[in-house]
Amino acid sequence: MTAMQVLRRACVCAGIALAVFVPPLLIGCAARDGRCAVEGRVSFDGQPVEEGVIALVPAPSATGPSAGAEIRDGRYAIARAGGPLAGQRYRVEITSYRKTGRRLPIVPDGPPAYDEKKNVIPEVYNVASTLAVTVEPRGGVATLDFDLASPPKK
Repeated sequence: MTAMQVLRRACVCAGIALAVFVPPLLIGCAARDGRCAVEGRVSFDGQPVEEGVIALVPAPSATGPSAGAEIRDGRYAIARAGGPLAGQRYRVEITSYRKTGRRLPIVPDGPPAYDEKKNVIPEVYNVASTLAVTVEPRGGVATLDFDLASPPKK
């Protein structure tokens, strides 16, 4: 094999490698499974959610896996490997638990053993969530920001 043939073969192999491996990295989705990375911020009544959880649950008409991440200092990130499917519709559930200041027993009438916590995010954003998104990655990652507000008092 001549040096020119070796060089030609190396260039062909490099071209194939680029065609196979670079597009999934550029669009943020795996070519085989369609999952995407997602990141964003979450605020409630104008303040970043200090600690919480965000979950993306497939909408009734959608297929695919659920995805989720912890929220820290108002930000979250879901890695592509555990992310949602691109182009699918998801219901969004957001929770954030804070200590109430009460200590509760593990057994009735027992000594206080743990701190009581309460979800400070209204049910309209979690168990009865009305939030829904279609995951559309751009530039390698889908950015989904949520600015939540307390529902109006009745």
